[in-house]
Amino acid sequence: MDRCPCVSAVVGAFVLALALYVAFETKTLFGLSVIQIACAAYSGDAFSVVIAGAWVGALLLGLIWSIVGWRATLNHVEPANGMAACYSAVILAGCWWLLKNGLSPAGDPAIEIGRAVVLAFIASNVVNLYLQLRGLWTHSLPVVRVPRDKSGELRAVIEQQAAVIRRLQAQAENQPALEMERVFKHPGMRRTVLGLLHPDRGKTDAERRALQGLFQTASAYFERIGVR
Repeated sequence: MDRCPCVSAVVGAFVLALALYVAFETKTLFGLSVIQIACAAYSGDAFSVVIAGAWVGALLLGLIWSIVGWRATLNHVEPANGMAACYSAVILAGCWWLLKNGLSPAGDPAIEIGRAVVLAFIASNVVNLYLQLRGLWTHSLPVVRVPRDKSGELRAVIEQQAAVIRRLQAQAENQPALEMERVFKHPGMRRTVLGLLHPDRGKTDAERRALQGLFQTASAYFERIGVR
């Protein structure tokens, strides 16, 4: 299944939102500010090095995915997808409800982790909502429909090739008959063949009956190939 490169912008938004929220709430999550974690990591503290490395890796990964996805949006636009847009709208509504009810008030580390994930989902679905609906107002870019499944196209190509092979085989089988038709269509060929097979050339009744059958068969053949 092919996936449009624009989807990278959705994934990138999720990772970036998660990394940025963790950076703002490091005091609540780890008991240290970003500056304190950076200084401790610089001093060689193993725990701080792991936290700083994971944060920097997530930030870079989110940036790369976002850049790849948004650059892809500059080359084409897909038709508006109402189902995908409705899906993102439902996710956004659910996430907003969680922030106002299940994940409020903020301050507890467990709640902050939940809020980070929910906010990441909000960011990614806002981007997805834009991607699914931008075909309604973006008309300066070519419309590209990304095939979701190429099995049907592949099957059609295989059937087309099989039909060509069958036609070539039929032509090869009929080639001798076609050559024979060209020979018997030569001027004067009908008169010559029917003259040789005329029943009057038989000397006995048996020969005349045999020639009569051949004469009728040859005459019918000439009629079929259009020689009169």
